[in-house]
Amino acid sequence: MSAHRPGWIIRSVVQVLLLGYVLALIWGAIWLQLRQEHIATERDAIKEARNLALAFEENIVRSISAIDQVLLFIRDSYARDPSRFDLSSWTRDRPFINDQTFQLSLIDATGMLVQSNLGQVPVDLSDREHFRIHVNAAQDRLFISRPVLGRVSGRHSVQFTRRITGREGEFLGVVVASLDPHYLARFYESLQLGDGFLMLVGLDGYVRAGRPLPELVGKPLTNSPLLERAAQSSSGDYQVSAAAMTGRPSFISYRRLVDYPLVVSVGYDTNDVFALYRLHRLQYIIGGIALSALVVAVGMLMASHRRRLARYQGALTVTLENMRQGIIMVDRDQQVAVINRRVGELLGLPAALLHEGMDFGTIVRWQVEHGEFAPDLPTGVEIDAVHDRYGLGNKVSVYERVRPNGTVLEVRTALLPNGGAVRTYTDITERKHNEHDLAAARDAAEAAGQARAQFLTVMSHEIRTPLNGIIGAAALLLDRRLDPEDQHYVEVIRHSGDHLLQLVNDILDFSRLDASCMELEEVEFDLRATFTGSVEMCATSARAKGLALTLRVAEDVPARAIGDPGRLRQVLLNLVGNAVKFTEQGSIDMAVSCAACETDVVRIEVAVRDTGIGIPAEALPRLFHEFSQVDGSISRRFGGSGLGLVISRRLVERMGGLLSVESTPGQGSTFHFGVALRPAPILFVEEQAVWRTRQPARRLHILLVEDNATNRLIASRMLERMGHRVDAVADGSEAVETVQTMPYDLVLMDVMMPEMDGLTATRLIRDLPGHTSRTPIVGLTANAERSREAACREAGMDGFVSKPVTAERLAEAIDDVTTTCRGEAKADCCPQLDEAVLSRLADDIGFANALDVVQLFLDEAPRMMNRLELAIRVEDRALLREVHTLASAARSVGLLRVGQTAADVESLLSAGRPTAPLLAALPDILAEDVSLLADWMSHQHATA
Repeated sequence: MSAHRPGWIIRSVVQVLLLGYVLALIWGAIWLQLRQEHIATERDAIKEARNLALAFEENIVRSISAIDQVLLFIRDSYARDPSRFDLSSWTRDRPFINDQTFQLSLIDATGMLVQSNLGQVPVDLSDREHFRIHVNAAQDRLFISRPVLGRVSGRHSVQFTRRITGREGEFLGVVVASLDPHYLARFYESLQLGDGFLMLVGLDGYVRAGRPLPELVGKPLTNSPLLERAAQSSSGDYQVSAAAMTGRPSFISYRRLVDYPLVVSVGYDTNDVFALYRLHRLQYIIGGIALSALVVAVGMLMASHRRRLARYQGALTVTLENMRQGIIMVDRDQQVAVINRRVGELLGLPAALLHEGMDFGTIVRWQVEHGEFAPDLPTGVEIDAVHDRYGLGNKVSVYERVRPNGTVLEVRTALLPNGGAVRTYTDITERKHNEHDLAAARDAAEAAGQARAQFLTVMSHEIRTPLNGIIGAAALLLDRRLDPEDQHYVEVIRHSGDHLLQLVNDILDFSRLDASCMELEEVEFDLRATFTGSVEMCATSARAKGLALTLRVAEDVPARAIGDPGRLRQVLLNLVGNAVKFTEQGSIDMAVSCAACETDVVRIEVAVRDTGIGIPAEALPRLFHEFSQVDGSISRRFGGSGLGLVISRRLVERMGGLLSVESTPGQGSTFHFGVALRPAPILFVEEQAVWRTRQPARRLHILLVEDNATNRLIASRMLERMGHRVDAVADGSEAVETVQTMPYDLVLMDVMMPEMDGLTATRLIRDLPGHTSRTPIVGLTANAERSREAACREAGMDGFVSKPVTAERLAEAIDDVTTTCRGEAKADCCPQLDEAVLSRLADDIGFANALDVVQLFLDEAPRMMNRLELAIRVEDRALLREVHTLASAARSVGLLRVGQTAADVESLLSAGRPTAPLLAALPDILAEDVSLLADWMSHQHATA
């Protein structure tokens, strides 16, 4: 026995050392985990305090800025006319002021209170600090006082004051806004700080606002490290054993306001911060003690194999019972060898079935009898079918099942080599809900994108429809004989409507650009006329301010180009209009040059220079941000939505350029941008850009379809003043019925109407038998997008006019659709040579010039025919450009049949429809009608 004693002693020592090592690992791991959690808790608390301090700072800055804006507005209004300014009336008209302040006051130069929104009270305030500090102040700045007891209001308040200075720089008094300190600390109410606090302190040491102990407001801080730290650093964090606001140990984060002598601080109570940590610490200690006891017990019982095995079995049982998964293990005879409590919870099994030795079939049978598989299996199904689908022999190792109570289970089965099986049940309900929520969020995002486009369409109609009534009614009134005062009021209405329309257009343009759904046109236009017209449209405003407005176009800038003239004009008008708006004296100059002129691109560079107020360098980054201006006073002084430059920059980018600015405050600004256009082919007659008021060729009988009574009245009056006869209906179904009762020369159809919209009504009219189906139809809509115009054309409309409708555009649309007829071949109804067109051309540019134009067309016709035939043979993409050019040129010299045929081909090509019959006939039609034009030309020379 003594021989074995050393070995026993050694083994005992090894066991003791092993036991000590395990215990050291346990407590070392607990200590390390607790230390890391302590550090993480402290770090998270400091981070949260920093975030809240930043948020509190931003809240205070916004509040002070809002109050300062009110003070500046009152001061400017009072300084302009002190004798007529009534502060009480001013505050009554602005109820939002009461949300920020409870008293607004005006103190004259002697220190006497002269006005207050609480009533006229003669009070001498010359001894107040917030008055005395402005008397000899060299700078105009906002002063924020300590909380004082108001002599008029009788309440403690923080005074926000501004100096009132006369035109000669003399001191006129002080404007005061008295703010309840509770308002500054209202941010506390939105937080969950527990026993924490927030506080607003001046650099003078006095508390301006604080929660939860408002009695500290107005008192100085003593022995507080806050002011010392704020003097050294603009922000920071520290920990104190007793915070001034609560007297409790706290983590404190502070931030010194940049523009104001104030410091914000937020504190978290240390006890609150570490409450969860202390709970975890207790749990870890208890767990460590339990685990240590377990290890000690295991070590003490290692000598006994049976007891060691029993302890292992007990630990395994505890593990199984505390698993989040349910687990069943059966042997080859389908008898349950292992089953944990979680199985019963997940499957709703009674306790009688949760024990070893139970037959697995009994468990399945109980589930069938209690409707467990009812959502998936019909009533009365055989138990064998259930076993085939849900039994352990199912070949599907993993499947998901929804229980009748809505719980989603993931069932996994692993077959064992001995014929048994292990099945686990996992509750994945929350994961499925999350997957469903993610899918719903994705669908919602996609639906939002679609709804945005629909929203633009609806808003365009809903806003432009009443605007059409306002602007149209004003236009009709301006044509009447009114006395000067009435004339002035109507002009105000018209100008206000135009301004509102511009704001609406800006917002819609911005939304379309932001959603990338704005399409640019590709049309041929007079480039030089676009620049000239843009400058002329701003010339009146410039002359009214005594400004010199000049335009310099380089000689190498081409006369015509292909692009979107409307959007280019929009950018030009915005830049020149801004230059006029922000320039009080001096000049505005637009310089246009050609940076590159190649076969496939023309790059135009534009610079708009002014001698206006200029822009500070620090404000330039905000200049092209939506709804942003250089400072708040800009919007009060000059107006505007802040969208013009944003839209202009995005339009320029869409046109292949970049909009930039250079500016010096007090000296002026220069905006540069470039656009990429396509070169235009040679034109025979330049289109006239100026609309002429003319009487119609004949008096038309027109059916007006408009659901809005105001717009119906205005459009009727416009048409009657043009000399037409008008019948009006309010619905698409009425329009379909009315056109069948009598022949109409034209239908003006509102696109968006209740009951039956204009597109549906147009399709029904086109399906009518006889001549009625060929009645020209012009669409009226507030949605001016190209997709809407395409929808109108597809429905069968001949023309398109966007709201607000003007008499000029309405007359042009009527003239366009009534010069041709409706049918499968419009050209068959058009005259080969309309001498009236040539007569108008002679009236516009002179008889000799008109003959030159016709001769130019006759000289170019053979080459144009060759290019057209070549494009037809090789199906070249240039075919669309050739027919577009031919349509424009032929109509200009009166060859209406050729022009209409080419226009029909262009329309079919754009829509992707077959064009073979028209293309085959076009060369012969061109040759025949050019011969007629040559005969006319010979006759003119013979009679000249």
